[in-house]
Amino acid sequence: MTKTFSIGECFSVGWEKFKQHAWFLVGMMLGVYVLMFIFTVLIEDVFYGIEPTQSVIDFVSNIVLYWLCFGMTVIVLKIIDQKPYTWTDLFIADKQVVWYLVGSFLYGLMVAVGILVLVIPGLYLAIRYGFFWYAIVDGRKGVIESFKESTRITDGVKWNLVLFAFASIGVILLGVLCFGIGLLVAAPVVMLATAHLYRVLLVQSVVVPQTMGTLPETPSRPKPVAEIPTASSSVAAAPLPEQPNLTNSNT
Repeated sequence: MTKTFSIGECFSVGWEKFKQHAWFLVGMMLGVYVLMFIFTVLIEDVFYGIEPTQSVIDFVSNIVLYWLCFGMTVIVLKIIDQKPYTWTDLFIADKQVVWYLVGSFLYGLMVAVGILVLVIPGLYLAIRYGFFWYAIVDGRKGVIESFKESTRITDGVKWNLVLFAFASIGVILLGVLCFGIGLLVAAPVVMLATAHLYRVLLVQSVVVPQTMGTLPETPSRPKPVAEIPTASSSVAAAPLPEQPNLTNSNT
């Protein structure tokens, strides 16, 4: 099956979904920005040059940021799927968050190394494994499995994904040009468009199993099978011949 998607459709869906959930999404992004601003002030002003406090706060801020990114991914997927969501989805804490953190570290490392080597390999890796976090959040997969899932999803559409990435950068730049406030709109729209794209590619990447003959029946409702007569059953079913009277009739 040949994969295809429309960049315009992705952003159109992202914009429509944003308008339907604007207050929540803007409030979510504003809260994240305020929290990151506080961390930035602590790192670059209050504890600047004071070690190891500065490094510890910097490390904690990155952990919190990726943790919130996990929650935001949960929320945008629920919006795309038209499922209910709450503020508590932003602060989910389970083992998938750990896989998300580990996967993000490995993803950033491989992309950075690829860019330092020849630039193009880094961009290729960024596109190929760019959906790994959705496989972790949505598919409940581990790190290695999520990278394999992203490879399967992006197979055959990498050049289109490059165009989608440039379009996303353009939307973000428009948000920056609007005195930075536009990011409160641009960032959620890009996230929703990306989540919609993930759903489109996931559906197109479904592997339909090839089967021989009829599909097996479910254990709960087995299909009745007509009994095939055997030689023994035929003999058993036939009437027995009348036995002759061997007793002496004169007695």
